[in-house]
Parts: sequence; structure tokens; C-alpha cells
Amino acid sequence: MPTVRMPKYNLVRMLESIQKYRVVAIPMVPPVAVSLAKDPITAQYDLSSLKRIMIAAAPTKPEVVRTLREKFGAKILQTFGEDHARRKAREY
Repeated sequence: MPTVRMPKYNLVRMLESIQKYRVVAIPMVPPVAVSLAKDPITAQYDLSSLKRIMIAAAPTKPEVVRTLREKFGAKILQTFGEDHARRKAREY
């Protein structure tokens, strides 16, 4: 699976990249997940290729996870914790 890298976060560029390269899985931190869930600009892009959204670093509010799952039909994996050995993971 090819990797698409962004040197700096920008919501519009991220959406353009998902659409252009048909991104299947994407890692993100909670503030990016909130933008993806709530910003109406997402409706202007074909994001149907997204199958898995991985949110890491801190817990994400359940309503954000629910919105992402409903909006994109993607599986949501949320991980957070002190280190790799004791990381908690939830899949929705």
C-alpha cells in the first residue's frame, strides 16, 4: 500500500490527497478527527475510499467517533496510553 506524506497539516490539502490518491487508511490526532467530523468542507470531496481512521494520542469524544463512522462508513481505531506496552485500543 503506498504512503502519502504531508509535510504540514492542512485540512484542505489532506482532503485533496485522500480524494486524489484514494487513501484507504489514515492516522490522526483528535483535533484533526474533530475537523474531519465537523467541518462542512468535507462534503466537497470524494472520501469514499476511507476504510479505516486511526486516532491516537488522546481519547476522542464518542460523538466525534460516531460522526466519523456515520459520515464515512469507515472503521475507527482509537489508541492512547502511556507507552506501546500499555496502550489502550478501541475499535468502532
